[in-house]
Amino acid sequence: MMVKAGRTTSLYAHSWEFWRLVAVIFSLSFIFQFILFASIEEFTEFSVCYNLLKTATAEYEVDDTIDPMTRISVSPAPSYVGNVPEFYNDAYINASSEAIQVPDVDLHTQSLPNCTCAQSQDSGGLRKAEEPRALQPLSFALYPYAKFSTYRLSLNTFFVVGLTSAVARAFDTPVYNCQWKQRGKDLVITNAEMIYIKYDENRMPFVPSIVNCTFPTAVGEDGNGGVLKLAVTIKPKRDSPTGTVTADVLYESKGAVRSFNDTLKTLERDGAASLPYKYAFCGPPMHGKIRAEWILGWLTYHYNLYEGLEGKVRFFFYNVGGLHPEGRRLLDPFIQAGVIEVIDALDEWYYPAHYHNQVMFINDCLHRTRYLAQWTLFHDFDEFLYIPPPLTLATLLQQNEDRPWMTFGSMPASWGLCTDRPEPSTNKWPVEKMVWVEKQPECRYAKMSTDPWMCTGPLGRRKYVVNPRKVLASGVHVISLDTEAGGLDLNGSVGRVHHYHGALALMNRLCGTNVSLPISADNSSDISRYVFDDAVARDITKARELLAPLLGEV
Repeated sequence: MMVKAGRTTSLYAHSWEFWRLVAVIFSLSFIFQFILFASIEEFTEFSVCYNLLKTATAEYEVDDTIDPMTRISVSPAPSYVGNVPEFYNDAYINASSEAIQVPDVDLHTQSLPNCTCAQSQDSGGLRKAEEPRALQPLSFALYPYAKFSTYRLSLNTFFVVGLTSAVARAFDTPVYNCQWKQRGKDLVITNAEMIYIKYDENRMPFVPSIVNCTFPTAVGEDGNGGVLKLAVTIKPKRDSPTGTVTADVLYESKGAVRSFNDTLKTLERDGAASLPYKYAFCGPPMHGKIRAEWILGWLTYHYNLYEGLEGKVRFFFYNVGGLHPEGRRLLDPFIQAGVIEVIDALDEWYYPAHYHNQVMFINDCLHRTRYLAQWTLFHDFDEFLYIPPPLTLATLLQQNEDRPWMTFGSMPASWGLCTDRPEPSTNKWPVEKMVWVEKQPECRYAKMSTDPWMCTGPLGRRKYVVNPRKVLASGVHVISLDTEAGGLDLNGSVGRVHHYHGALALMNRLCGTNVSLPISADNSSDISRYVFDDAVARDITKARELLAPLLGEV
C-alpha cells in the first residue's frame, strides 16, 4: 500500500508541473500575440498615411480647390526613390479610384515626419503645411527698366535714357507712363513711348532704350520747378497698385526751364553758331586696363583736329573702371582746362549690356550735347579721324551743314608694324611710327561686287558725326532714329577713321616689328596687306608740338 500511494503522489506532482508549463506557454503566447497585434495595428495606421511609399500601388487625388500660394505635389518623382522628398509633408492627399505605380522605398533607412490618419481625416482629407514656402531671391534682379539719365528736349518733351530687360520686354510687356508733379498743381499724366535702339551687336540681358515722355501741353513753363516721374507696370498684377513702381527721374529746379527756354530762343534766332561749342566728342566706355599714354596721344591729335586751341571742342569720357589714377593724372591738364568731362559709371556691371553699355552711353551723350555743340562725333579711342586734303573737317561740315548725320569709312591700320621716321623728334610716341594701313576700308562679309570704299552700316564698321538736334537715337555703327532724311555716307577716300584695333590692350606689344625702308625681300610678305601712309603720324607730331605748353614734360 505504501508503494502504491507513493506512485500516485508522484503522478499528481508530474501532472501539476505539466499544466503549470502549459499555463506559462499560453501566457507567453498571449503576450506575444498582443504585442504583435499592437505593432501590426500601429504599422497599418502608419501605412495608410504613407501608403504611397510602402504599397505597390497608391490611390490618391488632389482636391479641386487649390490655394495658389501653397506648393502642391500630386505624385512622387521617380528620381526620389532613394530619398523621400520633403514636399510630401505638405502634399494634399485623398482617396481616389485611379492608381499610380510608385516604387518601393526602404522605410528603415528613411527619416519620415510624424503622421496620423486622424490628422488627415479631421481636415477632410486635406492637410496644409504649417509654414508656407517662400522663394529666396539670389544674385541680381533683371529689372524691367534701369534709368541712367534724363534730359528735357522741349517744353513738353523729356527723354529718359537707360536699359530695358530683354526678358521683361519679351515676356512681360511692361507699360510705362510719365507724370509731371508740381507743387500746387494737378498731376499731369501721359503714356510713354518706348524707343528701343537698334543695336547690331548685343544678345545680352539688357538692351539700350529711351523713354519718350511727351505731354499734351507744356509742363513747368512757369519756371517754378517740378518733378518728372516714371511709372512702370508689369504683369501679373497689372490691375493692382502693387504691380506699379513709380520713381522720380528728374528734379527741375526753380528757374531752370526759363534758362532752357532762353537757349531755344537764341538758337532759333542766331542758329547753331550761338551754341557754346562747335564740336563735342562722345567716347566709348573706358574699361579694363588701357594704355593711358595712348589716350593722351589720341587726345592730342583730336584736340588739334577739333580746333581745341580755339576753345571749340569738349570731350566726354565714360569711365567704367578703366581710367585709373595714373591715367587720370596724365589727362589732368585737359581736365583742369575744362576740355574733358569724365562721367564715372562704376556700377554698370550690375546691368550687363553690349560692350559695357556702350550704346546707352552713346545716347546719353547725344542728348547731353543737344544744346551744347553744333556737331557731335562718335568713334573709339583706337580710331583716328582723318580728312584727306584739300578738305578739312571744318569745310566738310560747312558743305553739309543741313544734313542730320554723316558717316566715315573705317580703314584698318597696323599697330605691330612700325617704321622710324627720319627726324628723331618725330618718334616720341609709338603712334607716330605707325605708318602702315590696309589697302582699302573694312567691309565684313561683303560680296566681291561691293565697293569697299562705300561699305556702309555694321559691315563697314563706320563711325559718324551728327547734328544732335536732328537725331533722337543712335547705335555703334548706325543712326537708329533721326528727325529728317538726308544723312550722308561719305566715300572712304573723302573721310575715314584709321582703326588701330587692339592698340589699347596692355597685352599687345606696340611696334613689335620694325619695317625699314625701302622694303626688303625679308619682310615683304609681312606687309603685303598694307601700304605706307604716314598722314596721321605726321599730324600727331604736329599736334604734339603745338600743345607742348599744355602737355608739359610728357
